[in-house]
Amino acid sequence: MLRGSLEKVVPATWGIWHGRKLPGGLFEGRTVGTAFFISVKFLLTSAHVLAGKKSRFHLYQLSSQGKTQFSEKPVRVVHLDVDRDFAILEGFISRNYVRLCFDPVREGELVATYGYRMMEVSVGRFLSRGMVSSGIVTKIQRGLDVEVLQTSIESNPGNSGGPVFLQRSGEVIAVQHGRVYREGSDELGPGQSLAISVGSLKDVLLSLGVMK
Repeated sequence: MLRGSLEKVVPATWGIWHGRKLPGGLFEGRTVGTAFFISVKFLLTSAHVLAGKKSRFHLYQLSSQGKTQFSEKPVRVVHLDVDRDFAILEGFISRNYVRLCFDPVREGELVATYGYRMMEVSVGRFLSRGMVSSGIVTKIQRGLDVEVLQTSIESNPGNSGGPVFLQRSGEVIAVQHGRVYREGSDELGPGQSLAISVGSLKDVLLSLGVMK
């Protein structure tokens, strides 16, 4: 079940690279997060992934053979919503994109996320590999403008902006936000993370015409 869903999600999911490509296939800079295509040229990610970065952003993927695909042209930020922590990017033309699910989500639903871990690269050939983490929806927090899903997914730095999808279908239900911290402290809670429901973003996606 999960393997079939990953076949739909992984090709549409890219790491976000903040830095520059050097001659000889070398890279210098930092991987900062994850993004995923929702149509032939538009992607979703988290707003905080882009915050405070002045340089241009590129996309990359690492194949199972270790070969890096790198977008020569930087992505363009189409929309940035800090309050709901999501951003829409315009990239290159891609034949791989996910299907979004706007149906109500239930607690206990089996979900997973796929993302690229954060890392510094001074001068190197290899960027971080994508990783999958699975869990269940443990809590749903509904506000006026946003619905936040709490899951038992173990989130790693760099997973922010990645797709949270249903294990049974590969449909994306949320954008990974980050880990849950214990109230009143900087200590991480055990194996819990938050994600922004795509249902909260549907109005913007439709109004901008970026959805397939």
